[in-house]
Amino acid sequence: MSIFPRILLSVAFIFQGSKAYQVIALPSPSEEYVIRTWSINEGLPQSSVGCILQTRDGYLWVGTWNGLARFDGVRFTSFHSGNTPALSGSKINALYEDRQGRLWIGTERGLVEFAGNRFVPVRTDGRARAVNAIVEDAEGTIWVGSDGGLFRVENSTLIFSGTDHRELSSPIELLSLDASRKFWIGQSGRTLVASIRPESVSVDSVLRYVSHVKDDRGRVWFLDRENVLYRMDGTRTRAIHRFAAKPFLWALAGGSIGLCFQDRLVLAGDDGITNIMRVGEVDLRENEVLSEDREGNLWLGRASSGLSRLRKKAVTVLDERSGLSSTTITSVFEDRSGTLWVGTHRKGLNYFRNGQFRKYTDLNVHDDSWIRIVWESSDRSLWVSGPVMGFVQIGPRGGKRYTRGRIHAESSVIDAGENAEGGFWIATYG
Repeated sequence: MSIFPRILLSVAFIFQGSKAYQVIALPSPSEEYVIRTWSINEGLPQSSVGCILQTRDGYLWVGTWNGLARFDGVRFTSFHSGNTPALSGSKINALYEDRQGRLWIGTERGLVEFAGNRFVPVRTDGRARAVNAIVEDAEGTIWVGSDGGLFRVENSTLIFSGTDHRELSSPIELLSLDASRKFWIGQSGRTLVASIRPESVSVDSVLRYVSHVKDDRGRVWFLDRENVLYRMDGTRTRAIHRFAAKPFLWALAGGSIGLCFQDRLVLAGDDGITNIMRVGEVDLRENEVLSEDREGNLWLGRASSGLSRLRKKAVTVLDERSGLSSTTITSVFEDRSGTLWVGTHRKGLNYFRNGQFRKYTDLNVHDDSWIRIVWESSDRSLWVSGPVMGFVQIGPRGGKRYTRGRIHAESSVIDAGENAEGGFWIATYG
């Protein structure tokens, strides 16, 4: 018995039984990304992006509706029918790099190979038409999904491979290989699972999945007609989440995928779900393209506004949403217990604990004081001061004022220190 009848029984059980998927609320929108967008003004040949691929030499290749671009991180080099005759089809639908380092380019008029810095069109009898998906099998054969069905590359020629199967003569939108070397073929409203070799082709199953993608661990993620996302890992199928709308699925790094909706971008993986509501000033569209480079940057091909890079912030900004009483910060101090204290301008003192800021309310001074300094003495007492508030002790002995000598309730302490004998040195304004 082959592996796939067992897999399909597992899937059928999910659909026929009570819905077993995990219905969870999406987390709050993530703001941990810095976004930059390139468009025609920055050298992109056209503002509608259809595919993105980083090749092993580090270049980012971007297929648009009017030509191909190679991006080195600073500038774009454009290739189109005007300067590259091999790219007679201006609309670029698919990009794929094989194990030999050759770049395969699917256009609206066929397949083009880029190797040795040369673009060479692959011969065809015309049946392939627009090439939408490209994949390499374990033997090194290049397979192509096109508007004319399934093809393979032999001797720089596209050979039709769907002769004995009507399903494989229909337009193919998606094409991938799972860890068991089965082909997953996405067509309009369905997915075929097939065993394909140059000498034989057989369709094992026709499934009612509207979209699928294979991650970099060989696992297949797929979406049914009720917008339930599943993941198939070997013989085990797991329902992940039911969404309110249909997304487009894209493979990312580390076994995760991206889902593009009209109003958000969602990242799903073993570590959970990240929800990104907006990218830049333009709302997302459901047919946008997502890719990830080797540095962990996300690249989003916009439907009409170019190419956006989402880079994780090196610095996280903490503000009122993190519990701070004000974003006008006048002092920061970490005590010996590891608690972070933050003084503000006329909004009092805050401390950071369990991932959240809280306002300290036992200062025995006006609630909206300006906290200029926070300091810890050797007995682990904390001392704070600001303009016209004196020197106030908090900690083990509560909110006591230091009133010796010239230090009184209206002094403005600007710095403090302690000598080896435990004596205080205090600097005041004036």
